[in-house]
Amino acid sequence: MIVRQSISPKRKSMTPSMYEGRQYQYTLRCSNVKTESLDNRHVCSRNDDSKRKQLNISNPRKSISIQNPQVTLNSSSNSKNLKTLQSSTRKLSLQTKTMISSTTSDNCQITKFFLHPLTSALQTCERLIKAQRLEEAMKELEEIDHPHLNQDYQSQIAFLKGTIYMQNHQYEKAINSFQKCRQQGDFYANALVLQAMSLGKLGNFIEAISLLKDFLLKNNAKQSPVYYDAVLQKGKLLLKLKKYKLAMQDFMIASALEKDIQTFQGTMGKGDCLRLCGKAFEALIIYEGIPDSHQVLIRKVICYQELEQFDKALEIINRILIYDSSNSQALYLKGQIFMKKGEFNEAILSFEQSITENNSKKAVTKSLIEIAKIKIDQKDFYSAYYTLQRVDHLDVEKASIIDLKQFTEGVIFLMKRKYKDAIIIFTELINKQQLGEFIKKHIFVYRAYGFIQVNKYQNALKDFNYISNFYPLDPPQFYNKVICEGIALTQQNYFDKAQSLFQKASQLIPGKMEPHFYKALTLIQFVSKLQMNGKDKLIKNALKYLDKAVTLNDNSSNLLYHRGIIRFYFGQLELALQDLTIAIEKNEQRNPKILYARGLVQACLDNPQQALIDFTVAINWDPKYAEVYLNRAKVNTQLGNRTEAYEDLQTYISTNPTDPQIYLWAGNLLFHLGAHGTAIKTYSHSPDLQNDVQLLSYRAMCFIIEKDLNNALIDLSRVYDLTSDQRWFIDKECLSALKIAIEQNTRELILISNPMNKSIKRSISYRLASRRLKQIISSEVEGYLFMKSDLLFYRGVMKFYQGNYIKAINNWNNSFELMKQQQREGVASNVQSDSSEGSDRLTVEMDDIRFQDHTYNMHEYQYNVAVATILNNLKPEGKLLLEELGRLLPQTLAQGIMQLRDAVDGQQIQSVFVFPETSRLCEVFPKFKVGNAETRLSFCLPKLPSPCMKPGFDQQLLQSIQSIDVENKPEAPWIKRSLDGVIFTENVQYIELDLQSETQRSELDQTEEQVADQMDGNLYTLEKSTCISN
Repeated sequence: MIVRQSISPKRKSMTPSMYEGRQYQYTLRCSNVKTESLDNRHVCSRNDDSKRKQLNISNPRKSISIQNPQVTLNSSSNSKNLKTLQSSTRKLSLQTKTMISSTTSDNCQITKFFLHPLTSALQTCERLIKAQRLEEAMKELEEIDHPHLNQDYQSQIAFLKGTIYMQNHQYEKAINSFQKCRQQGDFYANALVLQAMSLGKLGNFIEAISLLKDFLLKNNAKQSPVYYDAVLQKGKLLLKLKKYKLAMQDFMIASALEKDIQTFQGTMGKGDCLRLCGKAFEALIIYEGIPDSHQVLIRKVICYQELEQFDKALEIINRILIYDSSNSQALYLKGQIFMKKGEFNEAILSFEQSITENNSKKAVTKSLIEIAKIKIDQKDFYSAYYTLQRVDHLDVEKASIIDLKQFTEGVIFLMKRKYKDAIIIFTELINKQQLGEFIKKHIFVYRAYGFIQVNKYQNALKDFNYISNFYPLDPPQFYNKVICEGIALTQQNYFDKAQSLFQKASQLIPGKMEPHFYKALTLIQFVSKLQMNGKDKLIKNALKYLDKAVTLNDNSSNLLYHRGIIRFYFGQLELALQDLTIAIEKNEQRNPKILYARGLVQACLDNPQQALIDFTVAINWDPKYAEVYLNRAKVNTQLGNRTEAYEDLQTYISTNPTDPQIYLWAGNLLFHLGAHGTAIKTYSHSPDLQNDVQLLSYRAMCFIIEKDLNNALIDLSRVYDLTSDQRWFIDKECLSALKIAIEQNTRELILISNPMNKSIKRSISYRLASRRLKQIISSEVEGYLFMKSDLLFYRGVMKFYQGNYIKAINNWNNSFELMKQQQREGVASNVQSDSSEGSDRLTVEMDDIRFQDHTYNMHEYQYNVAVATILNNLKPEGKLLLEELGRLLPQTLAQGIMQLRDAVDGQQIQSVFVFPETSRLCEVFPKFKVGNAETRLSFCLPKLPSPCMKPGFDQQLLQSIQSIDVENKPEAPWIKRSLDGVIFTENVQYIELDLQSETQRSELDQTEEQVADQMDGNLYTLEKSTCISN
């Protein structure tokens, strides 16, 4: 900037007296005389000016004045601008002030000139600023600044303060100082331009341009240096706003003024406009028309770079370095050229040389940034981070580096698995108003990776979708995006679309096991939401996908756990145990769920002691795992540990008090322990009793055991109403038939004797009961509680009491043969039980001499047939049967048989009861006479097993499987893939992957998988309407 030679716009030239004072001051300064001595100097008054003019004393100013170099405020270096400003300001008139004193005569005025002390202080401040001793200069200015000073002094002080603030990058304070200077008046133009520059530094381009525009409109002196500076600065501000046409107009005006000023800033501005508009060739032509200087050569280098004429650019750079080998800016540009040529090692060397020379703050800053970018592109984030750490020891623009440094910190957090911290850093960067293109290209992909690791798939998908609108995703990140889309669709229950995406992901990177894992769990999740008969087929396909995943990675504990669960579901207990055991061994953390599953398998393999150990360890790892307490209670019951079983059940109830099955589990345990009355009370406490089939059925069984047939019939009727199950109907009708017969027995006593005795009184109730039993027997369906052999036997009883002994014997024979067949085949019917597994109906040994809680045994069968044979007028045959039975029974029971045989032909009536009848069903049926022997048939209600306390497959293990259970390992953005392996960083880790062999194996299995996927898709289509929506 060219500064005027007069501080005041009103003074166009310097008077001789002013000249003499300045000349004397200059002489003293040259002779190293202290400026303070000037305070006592006396100079001629203004009246002497006229005398000098009369004597034609010439003004020798031109011969001794200090030449003012032609520089501008808008040079490339701000510090050089300010030094020029200091030099110019020091040459402004720091002249003596007029002290007017009045004498007694008005016409006698003596004007004296002297150097004020403030002038000396201001000159000292100027020298300090020039020497870059800014703190001392500011201190001096603060000491002399006072609100009562002359306006000219206040203007000079404000101007100098503003220059110091600008050099210290305190632009807001500089703006205030220049504003104050402008208000005083003398430094108006210079201060205004500098104020506009400060506004531009703060990014307030519009305000700065408005300020300069108003000044240019009011100032018509287009040839003045300040006008030129204002136009030039306005053009540069418009250039920063990318308003190239308007900026070009200002630069053309400035260029026209350069004919007299002999500077080429405006012409260079025209070239800059063209270059920034993408017209590098036109810009180069303009630069060629300007005399070579450092700035011009640098611009030529940039143009040649954009024109990809790298050799010519390097030639110019070398010319610059010949004259100045330590030029940081030239070395930086040299590194850029090597970068564009793909010679990154040479580029890094040039950038490092630029940093080493460290004579351009901007060039050093950019060199650090470019090195970091190269390292980031090479996926070497640790080197990039340490490169950016060097800013603490260098004079650089830290604000330009902080974003890149923050980004590398976030990536390192990801590498250290601190995903939440990394996401916070990336989000803070993204929320900034201005995000560089380089960071923008990478940051969304890295944040998406962090979101995947914390299972926020929707957020990750948003980042992938956003960045893919600007940059294409590389294959690993496209793989991550496809996986996220599949998981998101699974969460929305679009299972068929999710399956196709997972299949696509498996083809993108064949060596990854996760897509197969996702396909398996998606199928299982789909099945869990359906009520369909063909679900086992889908689960088998899921097992195939899991097998494929295990072949790709057999070290995943989570994968082996899930395959173990599916194998357990299909009853492959040994294989399930093997998978779960390996999963426990490979699990790096304590996972009680795996131990719980293995404990269930051990229990199903009849290893209750091993199951107890697994359950106990699982509880130690997670004391709040309620299901483990329940199943450990079952195992303790199996092992006879009743106290421990009761304690575990109590803990389960306290741990999971909201479980609606609490009354079922507690009642089942009491049932198993034989406390049937207490079990009935426990079942009855359930608020959902009338809608729970299990509670009702088990309570009905307890009522039957307690011989409370009325309440048992009520519960069984309700069960049938809820289920419409034909087997429950059989049980209900059988119990109803028995109830009809028993109720009649309580109203009348029936004495049955020999058919020759005409005093037989038959009841129609037995007929009704017999008919009902006949109907349910003809249905060829057994009940859950009453087997067909039981139904046949009870019908025989009804026929017996009707006096039809032949049919009674036939029914008993059929029942006995059916029971023998069931025993031979080991057939056991299932009693509806809890959700884990059904309980086995226990078949009583036919030769068992116990007489409690079973319909009959072989001895009772023979006894009843013998009695019926005697009553059917076949006394010898009946007695022979009794003798044979007596030989089979123990002595105590054999004596009863002999006593009955003798009493038949005895002279007196004698009551003989061979088998126990107390608390048995036969007790409520009437006695009858066989000859003179009074006796009863021997039979009871069937033996009803207690609920199964053996742990089985927990359906919750299958139903709780979700696609998010996969320990997803997305492709890390910092991984470098090659044909031979995966390189994490330059110096961290190298892992070999046989990518080619995996691809080949994938191709071999592709046909089979496509067929399976097609079958799955058909099932999806058929059952889609039954899918439970979110």
